[in-house]
Amino acid sequence: MQNNIEQFQQLRKVFVLCPCCSQVYRLTDSHIFTDKLPNKDWQQKLQSEAKKLDDQEQKLKVKIEKLKLEAKERGRLDADNQIAKFDKVFLPLGLNPNDCKNICSPLDFIVFNGMHTFNVKNIIFLDKKGKEGDIQSSIREIIEHERYTFKTLRVDDDGNVEEE
Repeated sequence: MQNNIEQFQQLRKVFVLCPCCSQVYRLTDSHIFTDKLPNKDWQQKLQSEAKKLDDQEQKLKVKIEKLKLEAKERGRLDADNQIAKFDKVFLPLGLNPNDCKNICSPLDFIVFNGMHTFNVKNIIFLDKKGKEGDIQSSIREIIEHERYTFKTLRVDDDGNVEEE
């Protein structure tokens, strides 16, 4: 066995010049054949089968992802249809229920109209008719007179709050 290893190591020191492209390479890296390629050996056959399996696996992964997306979309549409059966608030107003957030107090809902498409067009405050009290009136007045600001607060891992 040791003799075979030594022979192979000696062969790695032999370099040849390709008659076709004039490239220098090791003799041990040669793929010598005549007019046609030699028949595949067992290792080449295994590599070929492994490549076929990898290709099939990749195709299956793509197909699975496509089916998941289609199922998700069907589920979303089915959920929207189910919601439409009992939604007497948002859909009649032309609002997507996914954009509506229940805050209960001091108002019932805040609607980020268009949020489901990642493009909020406006913000709507919804409250039951006849419920308007002092707090709701003051909120209405603030909005009507544009006395509001937008602030961003960052909370780090230690709990420190910083305003941006």
